[in-house]
Amino acid sequence: MKKFMFSFFVFSSFSLFALEESRDLQVMTITTLSQVDLDVVLNQADENIVIEFPAGTIVPLKFFLKSDLITFIGEEKRLGQLKAESTFYVRLLRGEEFLFSLDLIEWKSILDFFTGRADIALSIEEKIPSITFGVEANQRK
Repeated sequence: MKKFMFSFFVFSSFSLFALEESRDLQVMTITTLSQVDLDVVLNQADENIVIEFPAGTIVPLKFFLKSDLITFIGEEKRLGQLKAESTFYVRLLRGEEFLFSLDLIEWKSILDFFTGRADIALSIEEKIPSITFGVEANQRK
């Protein structure tokens, strides 16, 4: 009986902590985010700001490549758009680590939230060599 009471107390305390933490979060939707809001997030003025990516949201995708071996000629290029297939949340902690969540309670690093791979391929298209970069990323379950 004591073991059950202790487990119940620990579970209740954890649940209250998780609920309390999620209540303190300020959720901003990516589509209504202003430059001022983004600056606050990136400069870590408030670690309790969370960016929501609602299912169906479409966001432009840009590409850059910086290296001491190869150079991407030109500026960052707009490659197309990304579409959020499911609603998820992103939070920046300590100015260096992005955390991801589906429920605003359980937060995971990018490596614990996603699984997948990055690929690079060299091919010849219409007698011109080309390089293709690709990423396959799925929610880790």
